[in-house]
Amino acid sequence: MLNSVSGTEPGALGPELGPTFNGNGCAVCHEQPAVGSSSPGLASKQNSAQAALATRYGAINTAPSFITANDPVREARFVTDGGVHGLFTIQGRADTTGCMLAQPDFATELTNHNVIFRIPTPLYGLGLVENTSDLLFQENLPQNQSLKTQFGIAGTFNVSGNDGTITRFGWKAQNKSQIIFAGEAYNVEEGVTNENFPNKRSAVAGSVFNPTPEDVTPVINLFVTGSTTGTSSQMSSVTVNIAAFMRLLAAPVSTTSSVSEKNG
Repeated sequence: MLNSVSGTEPGALGPELGPTFNGNGCAVCHEQPAVGSSSPGLASKQNSAQAALATRYGAINTAPSFITANDPVREARFVTDGGVHGLFTIQGRADTTGCMLAQPDFATELTNHNVIFRIPTPLYGLGLVENTSDLLFQENLPQNQSLKTQFGIAGTFNVSGNDGTITRFGWKAQNKSQIIFAGEAYNVEEGVTNENFPNKRSAVAGSVFNPTPEDVTPVINLFVTGSTTGTSSQMSSVTVNIAAFMRLLAAPVSTTSSVSEKNG
């Protein structure tokens, strides 16, 4: 499902986008070679979907220099604060009258060497990762140490500050579970508030158009006998459905393995 701010944009009926965002749907970033994988620009060299968001539905953004139709999808973080800074804002869109939220000054930040990039991580097989025990991770860490050293592979586990268990999702393995991973991505990448992340990012005056959180658990069973309201998943929020989708994506199967794949 694609998101707009109010749900009035043709073809983008989810009313939850912004104020800042990197994409208006999960598949914008996770498309190549199939939905749930990584950036469309990695193999096809065509990132037209993300680049086109700069002016979609009347928006008045300028695509940053590192976002073109021939580059992979990118997420931009600033070195100074470590945080994700949305590429685009909803200013100027037909469904955001009065919003004056400007884009970050990426040109200046690039000159100051203050921008680092992330590309989308593939989601295949993450249900298996989520269900791997901490003990197995700990047992595997010291295995083949000399070989790992030759390839520069090293590191330590990130752990939850609450229960001390190993976190495992995201570029820095910062998220504990798929549901937290889904909620964070929904808020950071599309600007959709949810029950995990209920507050808008960059919520300056005039930039918030919906009550928050926007994605919530429907407490009314929409599938009761005789019901004519809605066709959404029974008693589940979109965030929960995204997490379930990721959790059930099978690990990739390849009939041939390249040298790179065999090296890990």
